Amino acid sequence: MTLIEVVVAAALAVLMMAAVSGVLKSMRAQKAALANDAVSNHWQRALAERLRWDMVNAREMIAAPRELHLRGFCGRDPASKETTHRLVEVVYAVAENAGQSCLLRRETPLFAESIGRTETELVAVGIGGVVIAGREEKGGDSDLRLLGLGGGETPADPQPNQGNQADRWVPVPREFRLILLGAAQRPILDEIVVF
Repeated sequence: MTLIEVVVAAALAVLMMAAVSGVLKSMRAQKAALANDAVSNHWQRALAERLRWDMVNAREMIAAPRELHLRGFCGRDPASKETTHRLVEVVYAVAENAGQSCLLRRETPLFAESIGRTETELVAVGIGGVVIAGREEKGGDSDLRLLGLGGGETPADPQPNQGNQADRWVPVPREFRLILLGAAQRPILDEIVVF
């Protein structure tokens, strides 16, 4: 082996090691980004799926500041959390606890043998509100919203709620926009639901 061959072999080895190092660094960065995305978005998707399921199985609703009332067949067994499709009233409420905004789900059975038994569970921490914008069955526009703790307008829909009064039940819209707001009233999830 001549000196030139040794220098060329060393240069090629350095280039190959640099390429392998770059590939490993890129894979490490992609793995970290994927792990971060999977952890941070999982609870948002699970919360959106639960809200979607409750709304699909509800027949009527009332939206009020800090609360969303759903009435229909969205009951769940309190112990196993399996669906029972029993007639219940579900209330999603934004509450503040120890300086943090929390979303609670309260389920009250409406069938005779279980009246008075209410199950309450903490659904998520750091949720400032839920905005549901949809159309009533009559075809008119309506904005049904669950406001956050500030009680102010949300950035996703700055128009005040004029379509519904807080004391009347309206049919659940078959197409609506579901927006989860963080504690700072920024959208953390925004999707269209059709069923």
